[in-house]
Amino acid sequence: MADTTERVRADPTDTVPENLKARIKASYDAIAPVYNKWTIDHSPVRIEYLDQVLIKLRPKGQAAADKKPLRILELGCGAGRPVTEKLLVELDPVHVTANDISTGQLDMARDALGEHGEKVAPSANSRVDWVEGDMMALDFPENSLDAVVGFYSVIHLPGPEQATLLGRIGKWLKPGTGYFLANFSDRVMPGMVHEKWLKQDEGWMFWSGLGVPQTEAAVAGEGKLKLEVSKLEKDDVDDVDFHWVIARKPE
Repeated sequence: MADTTERVRADPTDTVPENLKARIKASYDAIAPVYNKWTIDHSPVRIEYLDQVLIKLRPKGQAAADKKPLRILELGCGAGRPVTEKLLVELDPVHVTANDISTGQLDMARDALGEHGEKVAPSANSRVDWVEGDMMALDFPENSLDAVVGFYSVIHLPGPEQATLLGRIGKWLKPGTGYFLANFSDRVMPGMVHEKWLKQDEGWMFWSGLGVPQTEAAVAGEGKLKLEVSKLEKDDVDDVDFHWVIARKPE
């Protein structure tokens, strides 16, 4: 989210706006350069949490022979920096499925990280697949992913969709070693709309939240994931709390 003054001016809503996903896509397409400069300039908190998961996936001192290829899903990859790039560099050998709803964001990601994957289409040699579309349309085999990460992205889904997606993620992760990392709203928030997010005329944006207890319940639903971190953290831009979650899939 943007600075505190902009959050105050956002309007609460109890209904999901019409054509929600198309409007979010259009906004991110329009504001991609501004948004990504803002993201790169304000990354400390997300990197702090990402590092906590990276060390679990690739323990320090692990011998090269013990480094099995990893499969990672990134929800809302944006222009690929800093998170996608860090995943590719620090988890090698790894294959990242980098998903985003915005064509403009993914075009920037391909330009920035094209050496890691095909700019146009996936190939057998790609280390990253750029997958455009609604994250709710994604599907993976059960027990196939080593990690799923999402930074400031799942919060764009309406609350019921967040709960549904969390249930799916629990199925996709590998038992015993699969990790989930994402941040959520700290409050129950059916919807919040900002007409000019990041002070951009074309920056219409929507966020939603289940609140901390319901988010924890959705993550741990049916025993699929075990919470290892559930913490409120001040945003690194302003005085806004986000609910950060790290969870592991039990054996």
